[in-house]
Amino acid sequence: MVGNRRQASRAWIIILIIAVLTILPIILNQVGVLGVDSYFQYNRIYEGKLQV
Repeated sequence: MVGNRRQASRAWIIILIIAVLTILPIILNQVGVLGVDSYFQYNRIYEGKLQV
């Protein structure tokens, strides 16, 4: 029982470290990451807002 709990906590720590390392460049540069279709999605949302 204690071994399962230790493995589970170790897994959560690894997941947390990977998540922080993934988000770290965004936090340090203070710039959001734009994907390939970000401008398309922005325009789609903007056009939808204009039609309301």
